[in-house]
Amino acid sequence: MLKQLGMAAAALAMLAQPGLADSQQVMTGFRYAYAHPHCAPWDGAATRIVIQDVPYKVPGPDKLPVEHFPQYSVALWTGHPEVGRWIEVGPDFAKHGGGSISVCPAQGKCDWRSGRVRITKLTPDSMTGELRIDAPGHTGRDQVFTFTAPIIHLRMFCG
Repeated sequence: MLKQLGMAAAALAMLAQPGLADSQQVMTGFRYAYAHPHCAPWDGAATRIVIQDVPYKVPGPDKLPVEHFPQYSVALWTGHPEVGRWIEVGPDFAKHGGGSISVCPAQGKCDWRSGRVRITKLTPDSMTGELRIDAPGHTGRDQVFTFTAPIIHLRMFCG
């Protein structure tokens, strides 16, 4: 009962955030995130953010956590994200050149979506931000996530 009350209070607090329209749905079950260096399609520097519903564990230096599903995976192809700027992401590179979003209910079962990401705070070891995923066909409520993602430092060589 206390857990349900806590989740309801967290959901109400997130709904009270300024800037959320009625057509947006704040997602409360996915509260664990991490970020790590990644490669853009043209082999440039990128950042990947994984948002999932269970905690993760880093198995050791230069290793990524074991991925859990369901998850939301965001790739920002802008190298180092700029704080405060919305980055358009999605499956159409000409329209969403800033990166991609995949919604994965299970391993190997991912759907590409479009939306936008804004990093609101960036330190050498973590990033905080907001992810807004467009509702399919713009017929329902957009999904809105806020996240704080510790950055897992890996040696990444692209190209």
